[in-house]
Amino acid sequence: MSYLVQKNLHSKTKATKKYMLTDILFILIYVGSGLFLQELVSDKIVWGFHIFNVFMAVTLIGKSKVNPGKRYYHTVYFYLIRNISTYHPVRNDSKDILRKELLDEIKTEN
Repeated sequence: MSYLVQKNLHSKTKATKKYMLTDILFILIYVGSGLFLQELVSDKIVWGFHIFNVFMAVTLIGKSKVNPGKRYYHTVYFYLIRNISTYHPVRNDSKDILRKELLDEIKTEN
């Protein structure tokens, strides 16, 4: 007799089809902190400051390519609190090597 066991019991609460509740809360807190800090910005560029804040908030909730399963704001947080001797993104050079070999092979055929 075999049993089917769910390996991932963590479910994420989605607020919309694309964004999770934590993403929307992050945007609200990020933009809210921008509204709080607008007094430190010149009146001439305050609208640009708000547009930049919204753009950065939406960008930071995107999925990170360096840390699969994490968001960019997680990656920035990990980067800021890192211990230099322990945390660094690991780059997969095998794809680059394979790509160079294929390009060299194509060049030799021509």
